[in-house]
Amino acid sequence: MLVDLERHRPIDLLPDREAETLSIWFKAHPGIEIITRDRSRAYANGITEGAPATVVQVADRWHLLKNLREALEKLLKRHLQQKRQRSMQRFCSSITKNANAEAGDYLERCRVRLFPHLL
Repeated sequence: MLVDLERHRPIDLLPDREAETLSIWFKAHPGIEIITRDRSRAYANGITEGAPATVVQVADRWHLLKNLREALEKLLKRHLQQKRQRSMQRFCSSITKNANAEAGDYLERCRVRLFPHLL
């Protein structure tokens, strides 16, 4: 569906979502200056092929918010993974240090008990 967003009225209903259909429509309606569209590759191609080169393509509000949400989700997911990884490294590092210290103490006690004559 093609809508005039300034007048809030439908302009036309296309039979499909093909680039060629949209290209033909824009060639028949050359006076359009700004096109708001979704992220469909077919729409981008149809507009590029059929509309004048001076036409400005912008994302609609819904898709801008969707893009923003997806970008924030990726950012937060990456941040959370890095935070978990750092926490795990610190946790494992402290366990290793403690285990090594305890093992060293244990070995020293065993050496003193088993081999007191080597002191």
